[in-house]
Amino acid sequence: MSQLRTTFTRALAALLAFGLPIVGAILIARHLAAEELEAETRSLAAEVVRRSDQALEQFEHGIAQLKLDPGIDRCSEADVTRMREITLRALHFDAMGRVSGDFLECSSFGEQASPYLLGPTDLVSDSGLAIRRRVLLPIAPNVPFVVAVKDGYAMLVRHSVASDIFADDRAASFGTFTLKDGHPIWEQGRFDSKWNRALGNGPEAVFRGDGNVVAVQRSTRYEFGGFAALPLRYLDAATHYFSRTLAPAGAGAGILLVLALDRLRRHRGSVPAMLRGALRRNEFFVLYQPTIDLRTRRCIGAEALIRWRQANGNLVRPDLFIPVAEECGLIERITERVVSIVARDTAALLLAHPECHVAINLSPADLQSASTAPMLRARFAAVGVESSRIVVEATERGMLNLDAARGILDELHSMGIRVAIDDFGTGHSSLSYLSNLKFDYLKIDKSFVDAIDQNAATSHVVNHIIDMAATLRMTVIAEGVETEAQAVTLLSWGVPYAQGWLFDKPLTVDAWAARLAADHQNT
Repeated sequence: MSQLRTTFTRALAALLAFGLPIVGAILIARHLAAEELEAETRSLAAEVVRRSDQALEQFEHGIAQLKLDPGIDRCSEADVTRMREITLRALHFDAMGRVSGDFLECSSFGEQASPYLLGPTDLVSDSGLAIRRRVLLPIAPNVPFVVAVKDGYAMLVRHSVASDIFADDRAASFGTFTLKDGHPIWEQGRFDSKWNRALGNGPEAVFRGDGNVVAVQRSTRYEFGGFAALPLRYLDAATHYFSRTLAPAGAGAGILLVLALDRLRRHRGSVPAMLRGALRRNEFFVLYQPTIDLRTRRCIGAEALIRWRQANGNLVRPDLFIPVAEECGLIERITERVVSIVARDTAALLLAHPECHVAINLSPADLQSASTAPMLRARFAAVGVESSRIVVEATERGMLNLDAARGILDELHSMGIRVAIDDFGTGHSSLSYLSNLKFDYLKIDKSFVDAIDQNAATSHVVNHIIDMAATLRMTVIAEGVETEAQAVTLLSWGVPYAQGWLFDKPLTVDAWAARLAADHQNT
């Protein structure tokens, strides 16, 4: 019996010696995961309030500007132009308009046949701001807008713009609500009015309830609060991840365990978290790669290229962050951010140079999303740019779901937007895509252009691509042209347009405008 007891005691001691560090690691993982989730929820609520504050500040500033010149006729061309200029400088709303009663008389979206009935008001603040929570407009009949009206002026904000703060999980909830009675103003997901009561008289509150970690925060300037709620399953998943990863190291020294946990915590999902932060901090910008007419060497357009400069000044290459954005569901938000930047950057330039276009790359996810075409139409209409000035570029990867892609491309064509197939020849089913889908442009990949005059096996492929494009009535654009010999050869083969460092590296919008001005002077 004594031997049995000794064996049992030793076994128990060994089990505890091995198991307690693992249990400790699990408890630490739970604690750190909870802190991380609460901090992220608080940050999201603060971002909701910050954006809403800025939208209202920009709206009030716009109203003040419009009131400076009462001599301009209401809803005249000059009035619409002024509203459009104000909208161009705004970051957090899509359009301004004039309202009479329940009717939108005109807006910076442009001309409308007659006043449009907005419907009844949902909320009125103590300061007189009248809010309609979901309004459908003729300009984008499938896109709901939040419409806020004050002193006869309207601010129009798409729900997709208001709620692009955290779009990679539909279980996340966030939005704004009135402080007086807790009515939601706009929201994605679920909102419970008792969350407003949890705020009380304090500036913010973070708590758990109904299966969520919830953060609420009041605006210091206006009569609303912001909220964010992330499901507790995030906490369970994070704890499970840490526990599964750290269990083999559980028997190690405690300090090493804590250091490993901290390192893993910072490494886990760091790039998606950095991308979300980059979106919140507006770290993305756009450069423009000119498209050149090989016959005249004049610029006839440009391709918008996204770039990411972090707060410390480091540039992150697109080939590193774009695949991660696609994997974690952030790519549609990034595409919309690019469209917003391009619309803001190029509106005046495109109006001044009617021969020019701007091209925007679409991801495979964009070619499966019904919101892509309405988003493009609304964003460019808000700044007065016609759809015919836009080209979208799609790769063969975007055509994996052929039926969905066809529907999106048909809708884009119906709006007057032209479509290019990019990096042609690098996939495996190019011919089938060309025969089943309508494209206006075919872009020859740089790898084939590099082979010109090099006696490479692929050097003759370019001729076959050009012939095929001519048969299908597509205009050819050659990418990656770096030598004069390549440019001369491509022109002799009938290629009218090209891009590449022979002509220009990617330019800022100001440098692109200067290039166009120089071309115009040399005409």
